Amino acid sequence: MMGQYRWAVLAAIFLSIPASWAGPCQSSVQGPGFDIFNCSKAELDSMPSLPKEAQVLDFSGNHFKSLPLIEESPACTACAETNPSVHCRLDISFRRNHIKTLEPRALRELKCLHTLDLSYNDIKADLFHHFVQGVYYLEILNLRGNPLGQLPDSVIADPFMPSLSHLDLSSCKLTQMGRNSVDDFSKLMTLNLSSNQLTDIHADTFKGLRSLIHLDLSENKLVYFSEHIFGDQTNLQDLRLNGNEIEGFHDNAFYDDSNLINLDLRDNKLQEVPYTAINKLGSLKTLSLSGNPIHKVTQHTTPNNVQNLVLDDMPLLEEIGPDDLTAFTNLVSLSISGGKGFTKIHNGALKKHFPNLRHVHLDDNWIGTLESDALPWEQLETLTLSGNPWMCDDRLRWMLEADCIKEPVVCAMPGTLKGRDLRTLDAKDLKREVTILPMASIVVSLLAIPVVCACAVFVWRRRRFCPCQSHELQGRYVSVFTRDGDEDSEVRIDVRLKESARRIVAVSNGSADDTHHLVKFGDEKGSKADAYDTEEEEI
Repeated sequence: MMGQYRWAVLAAIFLSIPASWAGPCQSSVQGPGFDIFNCSKAELDSMPSLPKEAQVLDFSGNHFKSLPLIEESPACTACAETNPSVHCRLDISFRRNHIKTLEPRALRELKCLHTLDLSYNDIKADLFHHFVQGVYYLEILNLRGNPLGQLPDSVIADPFMPSLSHLDLSSCKLTQMGRNSVDDFSKLMTLNLSSNQLTDIHADTFKGLRSLIHLDLSENKLVYFSEHIFGDQTNLQDLRLNGNEIEGFHDNAFYDDSNLINLDLRDNKLQEVPYTAINKLGSLKTLSLSGNPIHKVTQHTTPNNVQNLVLDDMPLLEEIGPDDLTAFTNLVSLSISGGKGFTKIHNGALKKHFPNLRHVHLDDNWIGTLESDALPWEQLETLTLSGNPWMCDDRLRWMLEADCIKEPVVCAMPGTLKGRDLRTLDAKDLKREVTILPMASIVVSLLAIPVVCACAVFVWRRRRFCPCQSHELQGRYVSVFTRDGDEDSEVRIDVRLKESARRIVAVSNGSADDTHHLVKFGDEKGSKADAYDTEEEEI
């Protein structure tokens, strides 16, 4: 019955629309006295005639090149002055047109203008200087996807839009923001600067935004945040810095009285947890460090109030040690997923000091085993373990009793259990298997000990009973042909006094003891020195 009544009301509204302005636009009713006129994708390049009762105008997807003059309903003005409720407002969308300029007085004295969507047009930053008179009641301005380029100082400034609470400047090809470009919006609560090309932001850029609650700087090229850059934002609760090139923060980037709740630092270049900066954030509840090249979450003595810690997709993180997370004793949820190099959580790493921990996500890592003493599984409500190469042996027997595991835990080893869900097995199926490789290593090591000892004894005895010495002697070469010696040439002779060498070097008269006559040492000349060359060759 109510459905028939609703259709009857809509039919009456459509029948009451005059043909002169009903043309390309469709009318609908969202509530009492709240009329929506949809003129989107109507091939329009100029304003059609519209009823004065219109409160929501949609001109998206047309061919406007200039923002036209918009007349306000007298009823809306009177309503705004006497009864400023949700129905006394004007929302206009010119999304996806070709607007580059403003017609004179285009937005002049629109007391009811609440939302203006100019996203995806061709607007440049200097267009704002052409606003002759402020749109004093505008609260939401969407400029997403316009080629603004740069925002000089005070290009958008109070009292231009003193009531503005939401400003979207995302995907505007911004490379620079002036020191005072947006700092005068005292009522601004949401500022979106994502998907631009900002490399640096002056410390005073956000100085006057004391009402700011949500700030999105994601997907830029920011590297470092200087001292007090977020100092005045004591009401800031949500800060998104993901997708930048951040390497660090000044220790005083935040004030101690900050009320920040959510800090997103995903996909940056942080090599360590910025403890000094985040320890000033006494209200911080959610911290995401996913996608950073952090090798180890080093322990820190100062505890923080973080309840949700996300360490997903960290390629260099290999393990969580026993004391690595001691600064996060207030954790309720921990996620370490997608780490193809993450292999281990040490025993006791999460077992103690985490009385509030309820949710742990360890999906898609390279963990082979997880012993019961690694985490407090009895108090957990959720534990996800899928996508790991589990060795299903008696070390995982505790998982059969863990009610917090509600998803399959697929065995990768041993071969007899490969592909089976651990939760469907019996305790007797989980046995500690000793592979042949470790056993062979032990046997080889034991056999090597006596062999090494025997070799050492053999070498010692040989050196003791067969002493072999080497002597370096200096002499002068005597020619076998001329019997003359070179007074300036010295020949280094290495004579190894071995028993076999004595027999080979024997002289022609058969006496091995005469070998010393082959060389005349010092300044004396031996009578048999001419035999040296031939005897040396025999050696």
